[in-house]
Amino acid sequence: MIRPQLLQQVRQALGESGYFDADDFVVETKTAGIETTLSISCRFSNDFSLTARIAKRRGSNISIDVEPGAITQLDSLAVDDWDHVIAEIRAWRSRIVAELKAQPTARQVDAQRQELEKLLATIGKVEDKYFSQEEAAELRGKLDALEVTLADQIKESNENEAQLEKKLASLHADITALKESLDSLKKKGWAQRAAVRVGKWMGDPVVREALKTGTEVVKGLLKPGS
Repeated sequence: MIRPQLLQQVRQALGESGYFDADDFVVETKTAGIETTLSISCRFSNDFSLTARIAKRRGSNISIDVEPGAITQLDSLAVDDWDHVIAEIRAWRSRIVAELKAQPTARQVDAQRQELEKLLATIGKVEDKYFSQEEAAELRGKLDALEVTLADQIKESNENEAQLEKKLASLHADITALKESLDSLKKKGWAQRAAVRVGKWMGDPVVREALKTGTEVVKGLLKPGS
């Protein structure tokens, strides 16, 4: 068994950040043969755990399995004393905080990725050849008009000046990149690139209001005379 004083150090390490209370975690110990196992799990999620295996023989390495790890989701390491166990518990707790704060953004990114995949799948058949000079000139005009429409929508939002300038600059960079690639990409490749940009714009609630569906925007750009 692990001494009560050391288990108190575990609870202190779990709760000292202020983000968590020690009781947000379940701390358990189990001894079998020559090994004692310290297991820590989260009451609020099955995605986070730490297990330390401590041999009775002093001087033996302590093996630790953690989720999330320092780089990969699952990680294993070995430390040589109790102080390093406590240090790893603190580091693990900090990673959980970071994971929880990142999850809303990660879900949003995943949703946008799925929407983009749907958009790319519904563009339809596009010719695998280069734009003519006339087609490229027409598309540049359409892109300029689209930039004006989206920029006007952005300017009408309630965001502060710094955010507006950042969004407008990003939009202009996207439009410029699309115009510049008209002479170097074939229609199929350009349509894919345009779909990526439209998918990005659709992820912004402010800009989305000025767009139809992403598919219609890309098809409208590629349709002659529209």
